[in-house]
Amino acid sequence: MSYFKTCPHCGAHLDPGEVCDCRNEENAAAGIASTNGGEDGTD
Repeated sequence: MSYFKTCPHCGAHLDPGEVCDCRNEENAAAGIASTNGGEDGTD
């Protein structure tokens, strides 16, 4: 019996409760920032 889960996006084997960061890496590679980049003047 295995105690890991597989990420549906990249296939990584994750420990129970672990969150895969592959989607964050893809967003960073695409240049998508987690902030609004100052577009509305609040940055």
